[in-house]
Amino acid sequence: MENDYQLRLKDMNYNDKIKELTEKFIQEMESLKTKNQVLKTDKDKEEAKHEEKTAELMEKQSNEVRELGMSNQGFRDPWSNKLCFATYSSSKANISNDDNVYYALNQNI
Repeated sequence: MENDYQLRLKDMNYNDKIKELTEKFIQEMESLKTKNQVLKTDKDKEEAKHEEKTAELMEKQSNEVRELGMSNQGFRDPWSNKLCFATYSSSKANISNDDNVYYALNQNI
């Protein structure tokens, strides 16, 4: 009978210990779920920032390329201060200003 009592006492102690460990595990699991959700939210925010920054940089780069292309197409004649446009051939560049006066460069480009 004493032995039976000791076994029941041990069984109760182990059940209490299992219950405590289970509660601790559940609390830790809930804490990790919350932390995981916070990290996912932060990741989504960072991805959105990155996409926005990338779009801004792409737009800036596109504008710069367009401006460089425009600046390479025309230039001001230093003598008349009129806008000239260059057309390149394999041996020389022909340049015309807005008065349709043509200049020929005698050097290879």
